[in-house]
Amino acid sequence: MKRCIVSLIPQGIYSYGHKFDQENVGIMDKGNPKKVRELLDDTALAWELVDYQDQVWYFKLSESTSLITFIIFAYRIATEKTVFAMPETMIGFFPDVGGGYFLPRLPHPGLGLFLALTGYKLSSMNTVWAGIATHFIHSKDLSNFKNVLMNLELKSTCSPDDKPEFDYAIDKVINQFSSYVPSYYHSSVSNDLLYILDDLSKIFCFYKNNDDGGDHEIPVTMEDILIKLSKCYQNIENHEKVIHWAKQTYDKLLSCSPTSLKVTLRQLQIGSKLSFSDEFKMEYRLSQKMTRNPDFYEGVRACLIDKDNTAKWNPNNLTSVDMNQIQSYFNQLPENDEWRPE
Repeated sequence: MKRCIVSLIPQGIYSYGHKFDQENVGIMDKGNPKKVRELLDDTALAWELVDYQDQVWYFKLSESTSLITFIIFAYRIATEKTVFAMPETMIGFFPDVGGGYFLPRLPHPGLGLFLALTGYKLSSMNTVWAGIATHFIHSKDLSNFKNVLMNLELKSTCSPDDKPEFDYAIDKVINQFSSYVPSYYHSSVSNDLLYILDDLSKIFCFYKNNDDGGDHEIPVTMEDILIKLSKCYQNIENHEKVIHWAKQTYDKLLSCSPTSLKVTLRQLQIGSKLSFSDEFKMEYRLSQKMTRNPDFYEGVRACLIDKDNTAKWNPNNLTSVDMNQIQSYFNQLPENDEWRPE
């Protein structure tokens, strides 16, 4: 049956960052499109998997992952060991492999942009609360879950094309093993996020209020976000948890690549309105341009090679970032270099 694919990642860390080591960064030759295409082959994998999204039964999020390739599938299972993060702004890059599509579409307003800009980590049941995973199953139950799923007996008349009955059978198995994650789920992570969710949604929004009464939308800038965070942590009337979160987030953003922050913000603003395929095309253009930017090499060095976390960004502040250059990252590539799924 064509909907009989079970995707599992072995125990350990599965991260897109493993590709950005000294050897791989060196072979990209700063601007060689072929080398960049080879290095970023996760994009090709994700694109091919789009064709199979209605045929995959489930995908277990790995125990530590920033890979979002499988967010398109209906069943995304987390365990107590799952960790999710998108820390690309800390290495001079952007949330790729579909990040510009799914992050703006998370159920909690502002959460996707917050995760994209800050690299904030979500773990365990929090990935379900955030809408990244769909179910939570304890790792000790995964083996039994897989066996039951693979040995599932369906009625002889049931085929993958009988979607309601077919999905009902799969849902029944998953629900048998999954733990309930209530919308009010509290943990050391999500409790803090729930507490500041209202402020987060106001600060990490895509567009400003249009005061002139027109219908056009005014995009929020990174400077707007930092101003709001500054006002938030300086407001003594706010709860101490809100003040602490705002100051911590403010400082975190100042440590990230200013260029990456502005690219990522624009990526999610645009991606929120694009189809999945068009968003992938946009990401490929960004990957070709961003891997030629010195911030990428400096970020990889500081975070992944030397691990001294002392990246020297150029430019080193948001004000000095050339917005014409940012816009150029989103422009079309030469015809022969544009993304074409193979």
